Amino acid sequence: RKTGPKELTIPEAQDVNDSQILEFVNEIMPVWNQGMKRHMGNELRLAIAGTLFHYGWPETKADQVMKLIIAKSEIQGISDKNAVHYTYLNGNAGKAVYGFNTLKNLIEEIEGADK
Repeated sequence: RKTGPKELTIPEAQDVNDSQILEFVNEIMPVWNQGMKRHMGNELRLAIAGTLFHYGWPETKADQVMKLIIAKSEIQGISDKNAVHYTYLNGNAGKAVYGFNTLKNLIEEIEGADK
């Protein structure tokens, strides 16, 4: 992008509705598709799931996000690898999980490579 990376905003849990899921998925798809081509899928899965966990999205909504991303992916036949389930399991157990900073860094790395 000519103006630098787009600022990704993630609403708090109480603000989540289906249109926000669609908006988030639509914003992340270009990065997702490029990241998958660069074999960064595992990191992206965990960073997306962790970001949604940290922002208080319920696991069911995060799972919808991941399934929609997988369905809209340019590369067919990939799996969500249970990233949401394991992220929420670990996060709820007090273990460290990826978050927004990791996702932001991945986005910057992917977008920087595309320039």
